[in-house]
Amino acid sequence: MDTADSDLVSQLMEQTGIWYATGDHPLPLEEPTGELGPAYTLTWINSGPPGESVGERTIRQLIYLEAQNGPVIHTPAQEGLEGWGSGVIGWFAAPNGLRDTLAELGVPIAEASSFGEAPASEISAVTAPAERQSKDNIWYLAAVGLALVVGLVWRVWHPAYARQGYRHVKPSS
Repeated sequence: MDTADSDLVSQLMEQTGIWYATGDHPLPLEEPTGELGPAYTLTWINSGPPGESVGERTIRQLIYLEAQNGPVIHTPAQEGLEGWGSGVIGWFAAPNGLRDTLAELGVPIAEASSFGEAPASEISAVTAPAERQSKDNIWYLAAVGLALVVGLVWRVWHPAYARQGYRHVKPSS
C-alpha cells in the first residue's frame, strides 16, 4: 500500500478506528452477528523508542467490508496489546467510505479472502515511515550526543574554573 499520501493514511486511521485500538476511546460495537464476508488484515507498525521490537509496536486489525450491517473492523487480542487494557480488543463500526480509501491507497478490494480463511492479501500501513523513523533516530542520537558533550565540557571546565578562584557570588541585598 502506498503510504506516501499522509492525508489518505490519516483518513484510513480514522476510518479503521486505530485510535480506539490504541486506547483513546472504548470500542463502540458488540461482536456482529451474521455473515461478515471476506476479510482483509491491516497491519499498523507504530514508531517507538529505540530497542522496542516491531512486534511490540504492531497492531493487526481485520477488516470486513461486506458485513451485513455495514463495514466492521476487529482488533483481536495479540502480542503488544497486553498492557493496553481490555478496551483495545474488540469491534469498531467502519464508515462506508473505507472501501474507497483502501482503493485509493492501492488495495485490491476484490482479493479479500472468504470469512474464516486466512486473508488473501495483507494491507500494511506504517504510521511512521522508515525515512521519518530514521530521521527521528538521528535527532534522538544527536540530542544524546549533544547532552554527552555538554556534560563532558562541564565536567572538565567546571573544576578548572573553580581552581582558578572564580566563584559564583551572590549579589548583596
